[in-house]
Amino acid sequence: LPRADSTPALEVELVEVPSAHGPFGARGVGEPPNTARAAALADALWAAAGVRLTALPMTAEAIWRALSETT
Repeated sequence: LPRADSTPALEVELVEVPSAHGPFGARGVGEPPNTARAAALADALWAAAGVRLTALPMTAEAIWRALSETT
């Protein structure tokens, strides 16, 4: 997995839109950047091994099973 010192710099722009569900319109800020991580890893796995995993967790066993199904 890439570490913080080996990834490109990110520019963050916070857009304040109140949430009807949070107290006083509050909404989470720290979690949204994590949503693409699993998809990026699945795409990398597909490019490297030719198997597409669509469920988490992407364990070694899940990869092995997917590889076994393609042969």
